[in-house]
Amino acid sequence: MNNYIKKNNVKIYGDIMVDSWIIGKYTKKSQEAPIKIFSEKNYKNNLGGAGNLIMNLKNLNVKFKFFCHVGNDKNGKHIENLLKKNNIAYYLKKINQPTTIKTRFVNSNFKHYFRSDLEKITNFSKKENFFTKKILLNDFVIISDYAKGCIGKNTVKNILKKKCKIFVDPKNPPNYFKNVFLIKPNMNKFNEWFGKFTKQKALKAMRKMNWQWLVITDGEKGVHVFKKNGENTFYKTNKVKYPDVTGAGDVFFSALIYSYLKGYDIFAASCLANNAASKLVSKKGIQLVEKKDLKSNIVFTNGVFDTFHKGHKKLINFAKDLGNKLIVGINSDQSVRVLKGKNRPYDKLKNRIANLKKTKLISKIIVFNSKTPIKIINKIKPDLIVKGDDYKFNNVVGKNLSNIIIFPRIKNFSSSKIINKII
Repeated sequence: MNNYIKKNNVKIYGDIMVDSWIIGKYTKKSQEAPIKIFSEKNYKNNLGGAGNLIMNLKNLNVKFKFFCHVGNDKNGKHIENLLKKNNIAYYLKKINQPTTIKTRFVNSNFKHYFRSDLEKITNFSKKENFFTKKILLNDFVIISDYAKGCIGKNTVKNILKKKCKIFVDPKNPPNYFKNVFLIKPNMNKFNEWFGKFTKQKALKAMRKMNWQWLVITDGEKGVHVFKKNGENTFYKTNKVKYPDVTGAGDVFFSALIYSYLKGYDIFAASCLANNAASKLVSKKGIQLVEKKDLKSNIVFTNGVFDTFHKGHKKLINFAKDLGNKLIVGINSDQSVRVLKGKNRPYDKLKNRIANLKKTKLISKIIVFNSKTPIKIINKIKPDLIVKGDDYKFNNVVGKNLSNIIIFPRIKNFSSSKIINKII
C-alpha cells in the first residue's frame, strides 16, 4: 500500500460539469419541419467530467479532496448540491461564466440519439491559487483535464514546486504536462499530439516530456503501457458487443489510481483498470466501478514450488488477488530434473502439491511434464498469466494468448538458495 492512502493527501483538480440524460423516444414527424419529434419520458443528472472520476474513486473508497471551478449559475449550484449529497470533500471556486452541461438524448436502452452542449470555454487557470495553496509537500495530485479552462500552461509547474507526484488524464497539449509522473491520453489524443502511434514515437515523447509513465488507452483494442526506461507491454481487452463508452476513460483512470494506491506497479494497475473498463462499457449509461470489476476471471501461474517458502506464498496470494479463479501449473519430478539437474526436486511432486493445497487459494493444480506450460495455457485460456520478475514481458510463455502481470519477487527467497544452504 502506498503512503498516500495512510496520509490522506490525495488531491484532485479538474474540469467538472453536469451530465444530463433525457430519456425518451422518437414518436412522430414534426409538421413544422422535416424532422422527428423526441418525446421526453424521464431525465436524470449526475456529475460529469472530473466529477465522474471522483464518483468512481469515491465508490472505490479512495479518500481525497477535490478542487474545481463552477459557474455562478443554477448548474453550478446543482454541482455543489451533488457534491454535498455524495459526501465529497471539496473546495469550490465560482467564476462568472456558464457551468458546462452536456445533455444526452437517449432511449430506454440508452441508445444515443444526439447530444446538446452548453458551455463557454475561457482560460481561468489563473484562479487556481485556491488549489495550489492547499497542496502540501509530496502530495499525490490527480489532474482531470477536459480542456474547459481549468488547466493552464503553468498549472503543472506550480504543482511540481511542491515535489508532488502527478497523474494526468489530458486534453490540453502535451507541453502543459512536462515532468509529470504519469500521463494517460487516449490513442486519438496521442495521434493528434505526435502523429500516428508507434512504440518508438511513444518512447521518444516520454524522453522529450520527461514522463515516467505513459499509458495510452486504445478503446476496444486495449491499452499500451510504457515506462521511461523502455519497458513496455500491451494489455488487450475483451470484445464487447454494442459498448457504451460514456465515461469509460474515467472508469479506467480511477481504477488505475486505486490500484496504484493499493501498491500495484503501473503495469499491473493498468491491467486491472483495463479489466474494469471493459466490464463497465458492457453496461448502459454512466456506471461506477467496483472493486470486483478489476479482477480477471481465470488467473494462471506456474512453477516448480520446491521447498515451499515465503516467496511462493506471496506469489500465490498475489495471483489470487487478481482473479476469481486461480489455476496453478506445477512441473513433474521428471520435468524438474530436466530444468534443475538430477538432484532436484528436493521435495517430490506429492509434497509440492500438498504445500500448494495448504494455501486454500487455488482452484485447480495441473501437473505438466514439458519444459513449459504452453499446452495448459492453450487448453484453459486464462485471462491473465502471473510470472516472477526474473521474467520480462516478451519472454513469458503464453504472452500472445493472455495478458501478463509480473510479480515483484521477495529478494533472498528462492528454492535453489534454500536447498544449497541445506546441502
